[in-house]
Amino acid sequence: MLAAAAAAAPPPSAPPETSAAPTAQSAAPVEKAKPKMVCEEAPQIGSHFKRKVCATPEDWEARRLRDQQEMQRMGGQATGCNSAAGAC
Repeated sequence: MLAAAAAAAPPPSAPPETSAAPTAQSAAPVEKAKPKMVCEEAPQIGSHFKRKVCATPEDWEARRLRDQQEMQRMGGQATGCNSAAGAC
């Protein structure tokens, strides 16, 4: 008799089936994946300690290009003993 009752009852670990509205999990917006961060240690002026600077690879490339353009801009303005325009 117990065997017949056990066979007729659903297993206790199975969740009850419902056809109600979707759960909160399926209605929640999907989060975007966080961009990969690349960290470097940079020297601090006036200190022996280094600081940690983190940015995405796209940010690092933009910074590199900006620095390169600034160096090219400053290259034509050289004055001093070592430059061709400056005489010491």
